[in-house]
Amino acid sequence: IFTTFDWQSLWWHHYGAGRSLKLLLAETAETGEVVGILPLYLQQLTLLHYPVNVLRFVGCGGDTSPDDLGPLIHRDHEAEVARALAKGVRDLGGWDVLLLSDMPPEHVFTKEMTEVARAGRLRLQTGRSERISLLKLPSTWEAWLASVHRDRRYRVRKARKNLLEAYPKARFFVWDDKSTLHAGIDRLAALHCKRWQRVGEPHGFSTPEY
Repeated sequence: IFTTFDWQSLWWHHYGAGRSLKLLLAETAETGEVVGILPLYLQQLTLLHYPVNVLRFVGCGGDTSPDDLGPLIHRDHEAEVARALAKGVRDLGGWDVLLLSDMPPEHVFTKEMTEVARAGRLRLQTGRSERISLLKLPSTWEAWLASVHRDRRYRVRKARKNLLEAYPKARFFVWDDKSTLHAGIDRLAALHCKRWQRVGEPHGFSTPEY
């Protein structure tokens, strides 16, 4: 999802101000068909009082943490397009450090970019910036409780009991109305901010862009 036009364009709309867009395209020599797209941007940082130009993937940075980033490549031209885009990054110029994080380790572009950077002695930083987990939940609340350790089960039940004693009208439910989903997410964000602002700690949803 983080390499789709929807995510990329929305991210750039909110976070692209003051940054220089660098969009690399790979085309076939015969027909001019676009077979590879690599959206990058330049971000100027200050390190030890010196300006440093960092080249990054569009969609990564600010206070967002996407994963599996990299180019879109036509499946019939993967190897040659990945190699060409990697060399295009090398020859782009204007940057001091390549900060290409969250590339899938198995992706052909990851391999090509690493080899090109090593051969050219380029400053390339890769790896995962965040760990993103997927939890497959049982179909019912009671089934989930039964699946966890008894100490955690006790703490969860106690927390819910304390909540309902303090707020008798509190309720838990599944928000399954698609027509009002945006309002539900806005409400979730507002409650999240209210909770962490009360204790004076940083939190998600804290910037206007996010």
